[in-house]
Amino acid sequence: MITCCYGDTICPEILSNTTIFTSSSPFKVTNEDQSVQPHQAESSNVNRKRTNLFDSSADCQPAHTDKLLENEEDLSMFESKLSNQEFRKKITLELKRYAKDSLPSTVRAVMRFLFKDKLLNIFSYKGQKGKKVFYTLTICSVIFDSIKLMKKFNKFDTIEVETPLRIFISGAKFRDVPKTKIIQAVDA
Repeated sequence: MITCCYGDTICPEILSNTTIFTSSSPFKVTNEDQSVQPHQAESSNVNRKRTNLFDSSADCQPAHTDKLLENEEDLSMFESKLSNQEFRKKITLELKRYAKDSLPSTVRAVMRFLFKDKLLNIFSYKGQKGKKVFYTLTICSVIFDSIKLMKKFNKFDTIEVETPLRIFISGAKFRDVPKTKIIQAVDA
């Protein structure tokens, strides 16, 4: 007889057919043949597929992006998908995951997750210098909503979120420079 940590006795016949699962290991251990096999979880949480950010299917799985918003066509398609409340909520919750230590670094992480600098280069926050207006886009309000959902930043005013957003958008033209131009400039 074997005694467990709770003082109960366990019959060896029962123990030999028992599968032991641990939270710290992706393997299952069976006492029957003392073998270790990879644990095949039936839970949909473990076997979740990576989905594209642009996939607005009704199953509402978490959205991971393999493709950033690169051009105006992608942006307009994404904006139209954001009119679906379920998709908007999914994206807001996904952006909430990008919380960092400070508000500016959080805004930068969210913007890097969504946009390529090539696209942001044609925008300014309020449309100055003949550029397109960013703050009227639906994605802008989704960014604000996701930051409000973060415990660390839910007490920040809109203006405090707006400032790092403006800085990131205005800096896109400097980040969009190809690396070959930078190398040539250093060599000259």
